[in-house]
Amino acid sequence: MTNHAPNTISAPTPGPWAVQQSSNPGNGASWRDIVSTGGAFGPSYVGEALERDAYLIAAAPDLLAACEFVLAHALERKWDEDGRAFTMISSALRKATGGAA
Repeated sequence: MTNHAPNTISAPTPGPWAVQQSSNPGNGASWRDIVSTGGAFGPSYVGEALERDAYLIAAAPDLLAACEFVLAHALERKWDEDGRAFTMISSALRKATGGAA
């Protein structure tokens, strides 16, 4: 596994992402394709995963945007008194964007 320095990875495949039946005939029935539906030319292949993981992976762009939004508002309104939400969201965002978790 290659370690990346923070903020040196390329931009992620644009979201939203969706889950479709696997296009690989060699995969079993539990495999799914993950596709980006945010491109100008229709869905594009992102990767494949077992169905139990595919939906979580496909939600990644939406979860990243939601975390960034919540974190920004938490800091503005100071509602995270004990800092747990800030710590959890900050850690997840670093991991999602290639920084140290």
